[in-house]
Amino acid sequence: MSGAPDAEDEPGVAPHGGPIRRFVMKHPFWVATIFGLLFFPTLKLMSVRHTPPNPLLGQVSPAAVTTTSGSTVQLPLATGEAWFVSALDAGDTRVTPAVLSALRDLRTQIERERLSLPIVVLLSPDASPEAIALAHQKLGANSEKTYIVTADETTIMTIRESLKPALGDGVKGLKSLARLGLVDASGGIRAGAPIGALGLGELVRRAVALEQRPNPP
Repeated sequence: MSGAPDAEDEPGVAPHGGPIRRFVMKHPFWVATIFGLLFFPTLKLMSVRHTPPNPLLGQVSPAAVTTTSGSTVQLPLATGEAWFVSALDAGDTRVTPAVLSALRDLRTQIERERLSLPIVVLLSPDASPEAIALAHQKLGANSEKTYIVTADETTIMTIRESLKPALGDGVKGLKSLARLGLVDASGGIRAGAPIGALGLGELVRRAVALEQRPNPP
């Protein structure tokens, strides 16, 4: 009959499905709101890619180098921030252009993280005007964020050898290396990666982590 109480509203009768289900049925909006507030931040936290720590792999050999515009620069850089480095044979027409393009992409990616870190390009001695022009075409003029440098063969070889933990076993000689290195503000070598998309992404994550904690052990 109309007006008769539902069975589950009668005293002594347990509600169908229990109190939790009844609460959900009566307050779906608030349940959905609470669920969203708890679930989505947790999902975002779980989706953040873990960046491994940046161990100290070595130290850049101190040396004076010369930019293509004729000024002297001391390595490691004393800019107070991390920096990227590459070692290129200026006469190479295959690997060198690819590395310069990768450096340009790396700069774009790091700027998306609201960082602007210097790039150092070690050119082999006696680089031709054409090779120098290509480097500047890709990366711009020498500035506090761009150092296209060279030196005598002994100095370049010494620097390259010190960068072996980042740039790999190919540092001996003067050939272009399809890897990039990450160096901290004190000249400590922190990472190295190939120039592909995955390698660039790894360097960006490590650089961001390094700048957030500029003096790791």
